[in-house]
Amino acid sequence: MKSAALRAACDDYLSRIRHYAKIEEREVKEARIPEDSRLIALARTGEAWSSEQLAGLTGRWEMEGRDVTFVIGDADGLPENIITRAEQSWSLGPLTLPHELARVVVYEQLYRAFTIRRARSTIADPDLSAADRAALLTLARGAIEAALYGRTLPELPDVPGRHCGAARS
Repeated sequence: MKSAALRAACDDYLSRIRHYAKIEEREVKEARIPEDSRLIALARTGEAWSSEQLAGLTGRWEMEGRDVTFVIGDADGLPENIITRAEQSWSLGPLTLPHELARVVVYEQLYRAFTIRRARSTIADPDLSAADRAALLTLARGAIEAALYGRTLPELPDVPGRHCGAARS
């Protein structure tokens, strides 16, 4: 990867994803794509998935126990035979993205999908409100005290945001 900043972003998301799943990054020729792997082609003509839809898909893929291979094309896109061979095609939108940037977006969305599935927010999440951050810190503090002193786990705090507990209407 030519850009050090994009490489750093990829590495950061890869390390985050590894908390949830086994993941490898490989640059391979078409002939080296594992035959038994679920192939997902990144293509402009693919389906646009929300983060929540991707979370659902990753959950199903995990339950099925097959490896998943995401294929991102070069400047000319993917060859038609790869798109045809793919079990699903995923579109990141109508914009043309450099493949290195598309890779960062894919990793970020995979990380987000895992955190959605685990219903875990992180303190660094820019979408968290101050109340959500405070609730997460309170919950973490209570869990640590429960583990250290043999106390019961604290109840989930009532938080107005969507990140902790059920969404409010």
